[in-house]
Amino acid sequence: MNEFSKLFQSIGYKFKDHELVLRALTHSSVGKSENNYEKLEFLGDRVLGLIISSNLFSTFTYDSEGELAKKYSMLVCKTTLKKIANEINLAPFIKISKELENSSFDSIKANSLEALIGAIFLDSSFENTEKIVNKLWKNQLSKIDLAEYDPKSRLQEWCLKKNNELPLYSFIKKQGPEHEPKFTISVTHGSKLNAVGIGKNKQEAEKNAASKLLKEIEKKNFKCGFILLSGFPNAGKSLLLNNLIKKKVSIVSPKIHTTRDVISGILNIGDTQLIFSDTPGIGIVDEKKNYNKKLSRSISTIESIVDCNLFVLDVTRKIEKKTLTRISKITSKFKKNHLILNKIDLVAKEKLLEVSNNVNSNINFFETFMVSAKKRKGLNYLTERLSLQMPKNDWKYDRDVTTDKTINFQISEITREKIFNLTNKEIPYSIKIETAIDDKTNLTKIFQKIFVLKGSQKSIIIGKKGDKIKMIGSKSRLDIEKLLKKKVFLNLVVKTKEN
Repeated sequence: MNEFSKLFQSIGYKFKDHELVLRALTHSSVGKSENNYEKLEFLGDRVLGLIISSNLFSTFTYDSEGELAKKYSMLVCKTTLKKIANEINLAPFIKISKELENSSFDSIKANSLEALIGAIFLDSSFENTEKIVNKLWKNQLSKIDLAEYDPKSRLQEWCLKKNNELPLYSFIKKQGPEHEPKFTISVTHGSKLNAVGIGKNKQEAEKNAASKLLKEIEKKNFKCGFILLSGFPNAGKSLLLNNLIKKKVSIVSPKIHTTRDVISGILNIGDTQLIFSDTPGIGIVDEKKNYNKKLSRSISTIESIVDCNLFVLDVTRKIEKKTLTRISKITSKFKKNHLILNKIDLVAKEKLLEVSNNVNSNINFFETFMVSAKKRKGLNYLTERLSLQMPKNDWKYDRDVTTDKTINFQISEITREKIFNLTNKEIPYSIKIETAIDDKTNLTKIFQKIFVLKGSQKSIIIGKKGDKIKMIGSKSRLDIEKLLKKKVFLNLVVKTKEN
């Protein structure tokens, strides 16, 4: 069966039972039911679904069920299957009737790929099939973007949110020969929004029309606003930011002042872009220290462009008169302030209402939101309300951008977080990390220099016989691999550097 040797090389697997691969690549137009791919396609569809679902569940830990479902649909749809079938050059190995040979038979390629996956599962094991699927889907998984998710579904969601009406698709004309037709279809919403799409079938034409109309809508209805997360240390601002945008962009540690830079996270909801900025305990920055002067300047810049300030308050904290005075001083800088009562999962309802009444009777907040950043309670309602309050503006970032920080900065922050969490209060927050990335080979190599002020701090990070630095490296590498979605080699070096 040397006829399949190139295919085996492309997928990275050699079949033991050659009858299985032959059946997986035989269309019903030339094979009887027991000899064509239809039953293997059924099996492969289920195996593929489990593998992709498991991969998404472990990779996109901050995504909701709805977002995971959208990503799943993108990864197992006919379009994706066709792309992968083309990447491994599957078409020449498929057995079809002469009548179908001149057609593009995209659906047949997609079905054959699923059948091939089912055949690999029967010929080997689930674990082996999982490795092969993850290899074949590697490119699709690494660049998955919900902005590209089915334009018809996105348009429908937008129209229903806008005025509870569905978009209307109308057939205009069909042109060209039977074997290569072109369909023209229009889509309208209301009296002012319309677009026309062309495709080789009605579904493709509708999809193209929806995509065009979405672009027009985005041009006319963009909203964008800057939202500041302010509050006292350890109020949960960083965790709140991470869970609002469903991605870890700010480190979380019980050590105060761990956030040393103003970090922005970007969340897109329909036609609105929310830009959240996490601040290093705004209002209590000690300007006597040089590294905080830089922070103060950054915060002042952010303050000047803020559309809304979210003051995050830990409801387990004792509210004294001086606490209210400090809150009032911070919020007086902004035109609109919302009170975010965080950690509601840790107090009784009576205590929660007491805190809310106490703060709101002394300070004029526009709205009060009760949330649990840790449990992700109340966050959807918060973002929905914020999106309604943002001004009309062009988006500042592309749809797929989630933070304003570079990948090097994000990787440095991951290691900094692990240092703080594993060394308790022994290391000051003035620690600095420089990151260099070498991705010229298959294995991405990351080199980090950790700078501390004193030799004693260097010894703490390295630990007895290097056990602490090994632990820091191990935990950092796991989070870095999640961020980059690939295996990495991580090298850590600790150095002493004054000032």
